[in-house]
Amino acid sequence: MIERVSCGSCHVIPGVDWPRGRAGPSLEGFDDAGLLAGALPNTPANLAAFVRDAPAAKPGSTMPAMPITAAEAQDVAAYLYGMKDE
Repeated sequence: MIERVSCGSCHVIPGVDWPRGRAGPSLEGFDDAGLLAGALPNTPANLAAFVRDAPAAKPGSTMPAMPITAAEAQDVAAYLYGMKDE
């Protein structure tokens, strides 16, 4: 699903070799991030909401809303929290 919606076009994502976008922040070491988008507490619920509709979760965000379901957003959050530095 991360590949289907092209997350790698904007982010470096461990386990996704190509593309390795640079428009958004790298998601390597994500589990150590203190705040989401520099403003939201780093919780699974906030992350899923941000991944699904960043402009609604943090007005002014440059990340667009993603065409994913709430369950898919929770899967993305679980993947990001489950990553370990490779």
